[in-house]
Amino acid sequence: MTELNGKKLKGNESFKELRKINFINNDKYKNVYFRYNKKDYLEYAESFDYSNDIKEGKIKGFENDLDFKKSMKKWKIDQFRDFYGFTHKNRVTGQERDYRNYACLDCLEVLRPDFISSRDKYYCVNCL
Repeated sequence: MTELNGKKLKGNESFKELRKINFINNDKYKNVYFRYNKKDYLEYAESFDYSNDIKEGKIKGFENDLDFKKSMKKWKIDQFRDFYGFTHKNRVTGQERDYRNYACLDCLEVLRPDFISSRDKYYCVNCL
C-alpha cells in the first residue's frame, strides 16, 4: 500500500495518483520532487564503488575509487548532472528524473521557449 500526502492508496488507485504527479503544476504535488545539490550528489556517490569502472576503462584518468571521489569534490553541479543523468528525486517513488530542457529546475514549471531565462537555459524567467 502506498501513502501520498497522508492518504493511503492501494493497487490501481496508487498508479493513477502517481501518474498525476507528472502534472507538476498542481500545488498538491509541489513538494514531491526535490532538486539534488552538490552535497546530495556527493552523498549519492559515496554509496558506490567505482573501482570496477576505473579498471574497465569506463572512467579514465584515475587509479582508484578514492582518487575519483576526491576529484568529484571539485566538480560543478552541471558535471554531476551530466555524469549521473538526473536532477531531481521523487520523494514518493524514490525515482530520479532529469528535468533539464523540460522543466525549470527550481519551480518545475514546464519550460516554454518564450519563458526561458536568458541567464540560464534550465530556469524560467521568474526564478532567475
